[in-house]
Amino acid sequence: MPRGINQKRLPQIDGLRGIAALWVVLYHWTTRYHELFIHTDSFWLRLPDGRHGVHLFFMISGFVILMTLDKVHSIADFAFFRFVRLYPTLWICALLTFLTVFIFGLPGREVGLKSALMNVTMIPYFLGFKFIDPVYWSLEVEFFFYLVMGLIVGSGLRRYLVAILTTLVIVNIGLLCLPGPVTDLPRLVKALRLLLSMRYLNLFLFGVVCYEMTRAKRSWQFPVLGVCLLTPLLEHGILHFVIVSSLGFIFWLATQREVAILRIRVLLFLGFVSYPLYMLHQNIGFVIIRQGYAYGLAPSVSLFITATIVMLLAVAVSYTIEHPANQSLRNWYLKRRAV
Repeated sequence: MPRGINQKRLPQIDGLRGIAALWVVLYHWTTRYHELFIHTDSFWLRLPDGRHGVHLFFMISGFVILMTLDKVHSIADFAFFRFVRLYPTLWICALLTFLTVFIFGLPGREVGLKSALMNVTMIPYFLGFKFIDPVYWSLEVEFFFYLVMGLIVGSGLRRYLVAILTTLVIVNIGLLCLPGPVTDLPRLVKALRLLLSMRYLNLFLFGVVCYEMTRAKRSWQFPVLGVCLLTPLLEHGILHFVIVSSLGFIFWLATQREVAILRIRVLLFLGFVSYPLYMLHQNIGFVIIRQGYAYGLAPSVSLFITATIVMLLAVAVSYTIEHPANQSLRNWYLKRRAV
């Protein structure tokens, strides 16, 4: 194991979560809001490519999920622990988002009750319904990635995990090299790409390989990391490749060495509340910004109020629902399993 790295707990991973969450939140409140609804006056701050914050989340998931799988005793344990970690928070955040948009309105973002109810599954789009908040799309990708990981490990193929995931990434690269856009692929192929999380599997695989590097150094690891970076180059071009490669290097460094700047308190705190913050910030934030403008507030004042309210909501959900529910249900499950 690399010097100074504790495999059981990597605080700098929380720091990376904090950076990813902050990146996505600021992008949506500045650039994305302006694209959809227009900020009043001349609002100067623009943060393009907020999707890269989500890409960093996917790398983190690849690392953390494999760490979890290597600790649990069965796939049932893994499924239950993922459920209690994600679903209680999803349900309360979806309820708060739906009620906020229903009461105050948000043009183009309203959903019906049936779609809202289907969001409790985490895969509403796959089932043919709208997301309560567009940011929920990444949860669906994560869901299918967990499913793929569970099936591979549960089938006794843990030792072949990297080879299987790399093969799927190479298949996806082959699809990207076909003439014509990926959107022209047959419906079955597109469904398989979604089910296997293939569009973003390179990012998850990057995290998986970084985890394997904390266990042992092997000759194949860096070439596989290189394969992971081919997808953004082929799909989106050189700029996207440079950004993802830079994020990949930072992530690799954070998982292999101590990185002091990622341990600063504000990043660790943001990482701790990153899940509800991510789930609550966009539509609820847009509603608050619009309400501020309706009362004649300046953009900076409206954004400050938005940040305060959303952060208070995220902290409340994190400290009263997310972490307490996760711990309580885990303890109940472990006691029941022991009996």
